[in-house]
Amino acid sequence: MLTTVIQLSHNIITRINGGPDDLEAEMIVECSMARKEYVRSLIQPFVVFAITAVTVLHALHSDILQTVSISVIIAFLLASLQIRATDYSEPFFRYAVRFFASLREYKILNSKSELPVIITAPHAQAPNADKYTGTLAEMLGKQTGATVIIGKISRLYLDLNRQEANKHPFRKRLRKLVLEKKRPLLILDIHGKKDDKVELGTANGLTADSSILNMVADVLKAYNLDVLIDEHLKGSQEGTIIRSFGRPKDGIHAIQIELPPSLRTPKSLSFISSILASVIKNFCSNTQQ
Repeated sequence: MLTTVIQLSHNIITRINGGPDDLEAEMIVECSMARKEYVRSLIQPFVVFAITAVTVLHALHSDILQTVSISVIIAFLLASLQIRATDYSEPFFRYAVRFFASLREYKILNSKSELPVIITAPHAQAPNADKYTGTLAEMLGKQTGATVIIGKISRLYLDLNRQEANKHPFRKRLRKLVLEKKRPLLILDIHGKKDDKVELGTANGLTADSSILNMVADVLKAYNLDVLIDEHLKGSQEGTIIRSFGRPKDGIHAIQIELPPSLRTPKSLSFISSILASVIKNFCSNTQQ
């Protein structure tokens, strides 16, 4: 949604400041240069206010580096508007908007956690999101202290669980996290599905050791949940998170967890979060022995 807001703001200012030839010609027909300057002076403060408001909200949920980066961008953005009569303000404004939008491509929690666990939620961003998977991942991170990385790009734009996303900042940061974690390491990749059963995917055993997979399944079943293993949603496509990072022989166990709608509601999130917290606790206890 943020990228959409930024793009709309950018389009408004591009149209007013002068963009492609056809838009500029249309603006010349509609109003004189004096009127154009007046309209721009009215619109730009509102655009800056909207961007600044989103920035503040974002900064409340970001690490220090991102907060400082955004503060610098906003400072220069405001400065560029003060010198908008020069030839440099519009190019810089466009650069600032593109840079600012890129800061919201993922959200990370507990990046320095010593727990050998990473929780991912690549499809948390609407539209076409796996509803409440991002909220669940965040709750689980706060409950256990495990590292969490949540995608902030809709799969309609780019599917972070596919090979084409390998060079995306989300995947690059996840790769860095995996390299930094001690072994054995557990990656829980949280997704949503339409039917009423939980499914665990390991690409037919390629991405996690059977003992780890069975432990996860047993914990879920202990809470009377119906569990499928590698039946329909296996995560076996080339480039999925579990295929990209799961290497049992190297001590990296990656499991795709597909949750039904009944476990992805505001009322059920604490329930499933506590269950997955038990999974993490069991994994850490068993691997430290």
